[in-house]
Amino acid sequence: MVYIASCLKGLEFIAEKETNGKKIYTGKVLYSKDKKLRSCEYSYELYDYFTFKNLDEIIEKAKKIKFDIHGSFKVECIREGEHEFKGADVEYSIGDLIENKCDLKNPENVIVVDIKDYYCFIGKNLTKYKRGYRIRTSTDCINEEVAFALLDIAEFKEKDFLFDPRCKDGTLLLEAFELNGKNLFGMDEDVKNASINTRIKKANIKLEQGNFDWIDTKFKPKYFDKIITKLASTSKKKSERLVNELLNEFLKQAQIVLKKKGVIVVLLQKDELFKEALKNYKFKILDEYEILWGVKYKILKLGFSK
Repeated sequence: MVYIASCLKGLEFIAEKETNGKKIYTGKVLYSKDKKLRSCEYSYELYDYFTFKNLDEIIEKAKKIKFDIHGSFKVECIREGEHEFKGADVEYSIGDLIENKCDLKNPENVIVVDIKDYYCFIGKNLTKYKRGYRIRTSTDCINEEVAFALLDIAEFKEKDFLFDPRCKDGTLLLEAFELNGKNLFGMDEDVKNASINTRIKKANIKLEQGNFDWIDTKFKPKYFDKIITKLASTSKKKSERLVNELLNEFLKQAQIVLKKKGVIVVLLQKDELFKEALKNYKFKILDEYEILWGVKYKILKLGFSK
């Protein structure tokens, strides 16, 4: 049996590592051993995949598939891209090819038709990877898939002292906790949602309320192995001047509390101001990545300059 894992564009290399698989299209990784995944949004057992030009071609190619299921079913279409048909058209057409009883409310099987641009993947046993720890969410927070990616890029280890100075609802720290993290610290202007999520999860995470300029008053110098966070970018509510001040304060404080061999990983929608500010501090860029998460984001991995 083979499987498809679906991840964000730009993070296929992390899904490849977790599954020991291979990228076969943007956001799609083929692998052979079924397992619970953290780097992906969903996965399924694959029947076949192919390119197509229109809905009729999808139907003709689907007719060649032996749908080896027992019991009732429904078809779920996941569609991304510009097409002359709707997901419901696909669901109806593929469902019409299967002889089993269709049950839209309580199916025993889910046939997935995963369409991205002009690639079509057809499979079964759709698994969606939603964590149970996000009870309260905050605006401008990250999701679980992105959190896992940032931790992986930082090469996070369970004994690392990890700090998220803009932790929002605590997603990154809770993901680290599920990876057996032991020394987890977060800070934000408002830690209410992070506190609720942490308490419900019974996670050992230490939270502090405050801004970047409070960091060196809360923690000792050279305290953290890893600093990972999502930083603000310019917007209608945040001027270039304000963002520049925030980025400089972050780098100033990180320079104090990060260990000599420590690592910083930041997620930014726009990285120009950050790279300009970086010239004033003792850090260098070790790696950088671009991902598509609704819009384009940059991930920068930093370490101290020698």
